[in-house]
Amino acid sequence: MGRAGEENRTFASTIPVEFSSLLESAKAPIVDYEPGTIFVTGVAKVAKDDPIASSYQVFFVSLVVDHDTGVIVDATCNTARDMTKDFIRSILVGGNLVSGLEELSAQIRQRFFGLAQKPLLVALKDAHNRFVVVKRAENPR
Repeated sequence: MGRAGEENRTFASTIPVEFSSLLESAKAPIVDYEPGTIFVTGVAKVAKDDPIASSYQVFFVSLVVDHDTGVIVDATCNTARDMTKDFIRSILVGGNLVSGLEELSAQIRQRFFGLAQKPLLVALKDAHNRFVVVKRAENPR
């Protein structure tokens, strides 16, 4: 291919096929959450031997919650591996942050045996408390 043909190639076309698929998957999809949802975060300290401690000083769980029902619509957390984040998300999404906190905690204790089990439980309780504070501020007695 001559020099003129090279000028018309884009950067993406010069990337080997096996890497171009990685670039596509790295583009974060834009998620539109319903107007009736709110965002809450819970935080907990981590043990020094937890891989999270090398990057972060705390463990956090971020939740998108239906404002009226307390149902968790989406969840993420800071973990060393995506699989861990995905597994935690699979436990939390669909659970109820208000009426189902004990059930969510039991699921975590029965299914998640990562080093962050205790920080996850603490962070979930912290997120619950923040959600309750928001709800109380809207409807003071």
